[in-house]
Amino acid sequence: METKRCANCRVVKPVDQFYWDNTHQRHLARCKPCYRERQNQLRRQRWAQMTPEERAAANEKQYAADARRREEMGDEAWRAYRLALFDAYVAESRQNLWQYLREHPCMDCGETDIVVLQFDHRDRESKEMIVSRMIASGRRWPVILREIEKCDVVCGNCHARRTATQMGWRKAPVREATAGAG
Repeated sequence: METKRCANCRVVKPVDQFYWDNTHQRHLARCKPCYRERQNQLRRQRWAQMTPEERAAANEKQYAADARRREEMGDEAWRAYRLALFDAYVAESRQNLWQYLREHPCMDCGETDIVVLQFDHRDRESKEMIVSRMIASGRRWPVILREIEKCDVVCGNCHARRTATQMGWRKAPVREATAGAG
């Protein structure tokens, strides 16, 4: 039987105790209980950040309006409408992201090519989701911008160097030692 170690609780479990990720064709790093707990924690954090008015709107107005609209439109037209709305959110967020990256070069080396710029979360515990995944999942720009504010903009090379240093990976000390010898 194939096993895997949970990245959160560090317990070795059978792979059927891990959810399958179709996007990456692999099992998730957290076991099912740890994954559910993390999702609940993120949901509670998002809920806590909402104002009482936002909560009420999320629970009552939006649901009622959507139910009426869906009934009026019919299921197929409703799905097409929601898909078009989702695509518009993604397109708007991508445009805003590109503009943001044009205005924010790499904090470490000054690189300005937006193709190689990435977001490095300063604090892993406050990280809700990877910014690119938020965009792809249709989150609205204000929500994405709140996540971006928790990050530093760095190029891919500087991000790899930062991560190697933070994680204590073996290549980091070797690279620093050989950089001075050149």
